[in-house]
Amino acid sequence: MAVGALALDIDGTINTGDSKQILRLQRGARRFGFPVFINTARPQAYCAAPDPDTLTLANQSRHHCLVHPNPPTSKVINMRKIQRSAGVSNPRNVILVDDRPENVEEVRAAGFSAIEVEAAHGIRADTVDDALGMMRRAGRKACTRWVVVAALVVLVVCLSCTCFKRRTSGSSS
Repeated sequence: MAVGALALDIDGTINTGDSKQILRLQRGARRFGFPVFINTARPQAYCAAPDPDTLTLANQSRHHCLVHPNPPTSKVINMRKIQRSAGVSNPRNVILVDDRPENVEEVRAAGFSAIEVEAAHGIRADTVDDALGMMRRAGRKACTRWVVVAALVVLVVCLSCTCFKRRTSGSSS
């Protein structure tokens, strides 16, 4: 299970983006435990044989193509698949980076996170900064939840030990 997942569009997002910033985003996603996926409106034939550039970001099984005639609906369906595939419990921790406002709006309305980029410029430093900030916050929240769970487990164990000691010391008299 991952804390979150990162889904990248291709056209107007990756293919017009700054390659150094895309690499920075990929490394940051890895550091925060966010597997990278492709969520594109390209036809299914593309996902059967993705181009080598996107394969450096995500293996073929992590490419999700058009599955519905309406691209924003397809993006949401794919975000749900990505969430399940990565084992992410909170949909807010599944982030789409896309150039189409209608895709970003639909994905956000479905409970996911999204960052809109300008199609002419794609992924830039500010995009990466925003995405890394979202990943950092998601990681902190997940860490906080685990600390709370661990503290509760310790408390239950301590209370159980105390009750057990009382029972055993009272029965020996």
